Amino acid sequence: MQVEFTNPKLMRKSAKFANFPIHQMPEIAIIGKSNVGKSSFVNHFLKTPNLTMTSSKPGRTRQFFFFNIHNKIVLVDLPGYGWASVSKTMKADWNQTMVEYLKFREELQLVLFLVDIRRVPDENDFKMFDLILDRELPMILLFTKMDKPKKNEIAKNKKKIFEAFDLHTCMNVSYSVHSNKGRPELSKLINQAFSEE
Repeated sequence: MQVEFTNPKLMRKSAKFANFPIHQMPEIAIIGKSNVGKSSFVNHFLKTPNLTMTSSKPGRTRQFFFFNIHNKIVLVDLPGYGWASVSKTMKADWNQTMVEYLKFREELQLVLFLVDIRRVPDENDFKMFDLILDRELPMILLFTKMDKPKKNEIAKNKKKIFEAFDLHTCMNVSYSVHSNKGRPELSKLINQAFSEE
């Protein structure tokens, strides 16, 4: 299966696991902290400006968005975690639905885990990471905002992130929306991951 990640069609948006769409396609979850640049990434990767709402204020993605890609794959944009300025009740609801999705969604076959190249993972990142490991889901670690650090900082920052997650190796891509970097590499890696199944 070869997929070109363009022309996404919104299948459904929902905050409740029970209301998620029923279909037969594999799903790719897009997971990241509220300030990791997830919405900008989704718009850039799918070549569809304004597909998701971007803002300087974290926490704008408040539901699970299911995007049908050419009737082959479904990309699922999850609410950002960690920094969203929303009520405790809403955060608790998000967390519960995320746990249900990551543990029980049978269609889920791959995770794009977004991490800001400038930030060392924290407790919120570790919780999400552990959920992915518990399910033994294939994962691509996506380093975002690659245009921000100095060149001599990049390798050191990557090493710190890998060490924090206790990872020796992992599929990973360096991505920058502003520098238009990483899209071809990520598309190729995703297609390879599904071809090898």
